[in-house]
Amino acid sequence: MKIHFATLLAAMSGLVPTMVSAADDGASAGNIRGAQRQLHSMVYPIVDFGSEAHTRPGVLGLCQGDCDVNHHCAEGLMCYQRSKGDPIPGCTGELGSNSDFCVVDPDYVPPHPSYPIVDFGSDAHTRPGVLGLCQGDCDVNHHCAEGLMCYQRSKGDPIPGCYGELGSNSDFCVLASPPSYPIVDFGSDAHTRPGVLGLCQGDCDKDHHCADGLMCYQRSKGDPIPGCYGPLGSNSDFCVIDPHYRV
Repeated sequence: MKIHFATLLAAMSGLVPTMVSAADDGASAGNIRGAQRQLHSMVYPIVDFGSEAHTRPGVLGLCQGDCDVNHHCAEGLMCYQRSKGDPIPGCTGELGSNSDFCVVDPDYVPPHPSYPIVDFGSDAHTRPGVLGLCQGDCDVNHHCAEGLMCYQRSKGDPIPGCYGELGSNSDFCVLASPPSYPIVDFGSDAHTRPGVLGLCQGDCDKDHHCADGLMCYQRSKGDPIPGCYGPLGSNSDFCVIDPHYRV
């Protein structure tokens, strides 16, 4: 079953999507990031593949283990060292083993620049709708789409997460919080690997190819993936948070 992207975001965030002018390039990206910010307050299911987990093809996803070092985890994650019974930040499930698990790395900074600068000038905030990611000139945060903030700067200052002409002294809408979780595409045979796929991992075909609490998000090539960031060029389907899941 294919679920409409906007419907899934609304279910996941509990918010009505922000109205944005259709002419605003990048505004939809701002709304997507807003929903991603909401995902950070959720917890994800623990998947313990055992002490040989890091010998499986690919890398471990969020709340998966056992890892030994950070590079056993997907980009943006770190290996959380723990003792038996210790809780795992951002994860939920059985804590009985002494396995170590991949969790969000709070110091991770995703690659930049990413989105193009669009400067509508000093009256930009008087246009219908709100400004999207890397759009300006804004004066206050509510001039920007949900999940964004107005980045105050001096002429020539770089704009976090944006690229393009920096000559004006306009202020721009940028992410209010870091992006969500990295996309890991193991290809069309991914579901034949031992175990199940983690958050933002693919290619999946059915929900049971994904870890408990996740669902297989069916998409077309280039479609964004809720709560995930990275290359969107393939037509792979990915495991995302199931908004109807109850622990």
